[in-house]
Amino acid sequence: HHHHHHHHGKKVSVGGTPLAAGGAAVSEVGEEGGADRAAGDLPPPSNMFVLNDDVDAARLSAWCDTYVRKFKESPGANVVIVGYNFHSFVAMTGLLTKGIPGNRIVVATGPLRNVTPFNNHHIDMKLRSQAEAAGVMFRPHWKLSGVTRDAANAVVKVKLSNLRQVNEHSVVPAQAVVCCDEQTVDVVGFKAINNACLVFDGHLVINARFKTNDPHIFAAGTLTKYARRYHANGWSHGRYSSREVGQRLAQSFLPLYDPLAASMPYPEFEELPKFRAPKCRGATLLGGVKYVHIGSPALETRLVELMADPSYGLELTTEGEGPPHVAQGGGPAEGSAVQAKAVIGAAAAGAGAAGEEGG
Repeated sequence: HHHHHHHHGKKVSVGGTPLAAGGAAVSEVGEEGGADRAAGDLPPPSNMFVLNDDVDAARLSAWCDTYVRKFKESPGANVVIVGYNFHSFVAMTGLLTKGIPGNRIVVATGPLRNVTPFNNHHIDMKLRSQAEAAGVMFRPHWKLSGVTRDAANAVVKVKLSNLRQVNEHSVVPAQAVVCCDEQTVDVVGFKAINNACLVFDGHLVINARFKTNDPHIFAAGTLTKYARRYHANGWSHGRYSSREVGQRLAQSFLPLYDPLAASMPYPEFEELPKFRAPKCRGATLLGGVKYVHIGSPALETRLVELMADPSYGLELTTEGEGPPHVAQGGGPAEGSAVQAKAVIGAAAAGAGAAGEEGG
């Protein structure tokens, strides 16, 4: 999603990172695709889905309708989900809801991250066991290492490799691949950035005022990272509310259009902008459970470590029988931001057995 606005030769690029379709999967073309051809020359397979927006989701949804009509009975008609995180559970819920049988869904987790999908042992376990009860097969520490395409450029089988056992591979017939793994810059985006002579270091490098090394190109969003001289150590735009990042971007290039502001000299080195808006995400998950998480901007930190912090605050949980349980972290430290966290599960009426446990 790169919108280029031309105005007096100045260009603004606002980017949410597209997911590269499964990293290595694109570079290794199976037998039928003709391994002599560079994988970069082929368009991504028609049945390899990357979920970045509503358009992508609608495409997958339409594909599910076709699947249910055509392949529901045929053996080996698997759907492989790549990655093990919040997005994988959302995709899994979508597939099951659309009528894809659970025993046709295979989750290749790839390398397991430090932080679990929901960063909460109780919720992780609950959703994982619900998925397994529906027949979903998890393959921890297996990654997607190759795809075999047919003449119509559709994936027909995938190669999975065991990250814990060198040279242990398994080939799984597949009707589709849904990529939910790490978001990286896709090949087309990378080439465009490179051809424009912009500094790229895994991400597009920007300064505290959202400028790339080309003074007329600004950038913001998960596509970017701060230059190393800021020692930002992981504090990139993906950690913040994208709405707030967008507002700040607009403010930073306003001076270019305002003659009064433009005459003000910029300091040589500035502090990075401070973002304060909470980052929120929510979804309806297996069994009609409504999940919402609202948190202050933070680096990915395991819940255990967060709770050990004296400023963690109160945790109120209402799970199981009996009165609500209150877990007290250390007392709130003077002047620190107290993070309140509420996890609310609401069973949707008529959502089947999984929905009956109550919220």
